[in-house]
Amino acid sequence: MEPIQISKKTEGAAEWEYAVLLGHDSDDIGFLVKVDQEYWIQLTNGRISPEILIKRSFRFLLQKQSKYSIPRSFDLRDIQHRFPDFRI
Repeated sequence: MEPIQISKKTEGAAEWEYAVLLGHDSDDIGFLVKVDQEYWIQLTNGRISPEILIKRSFRFLLQKQSKYSIPRSFDLRDIQHRFPDFRI
C-alpha cells in the first residue's frame, strides 16, 4: 500500500483543506483535498478525525484506480459522486 502523508493547510468556519502526499520518494504525488465539516460529521459522526477519513478515502480510491488517475485537487464529496459505493 502506498504511504499517505496528510497535513492541514487551512481551517475555515465550514471546511478544512489538507495537503496529501502519496507515494515513495521520487514517485510522490501531491494532492489538495477539501473536507466540508458538515460532510465529515455526516460520514463519521465525529468518531474519527478528518485526517483518518482522508487516509481511508485515499485507500478506497487506490482500490478503484491508480494514483495517477486521482484528481490533484478535489472536495471529499466528489468521491461519492464518482463512486456511489464509497463508505467509511
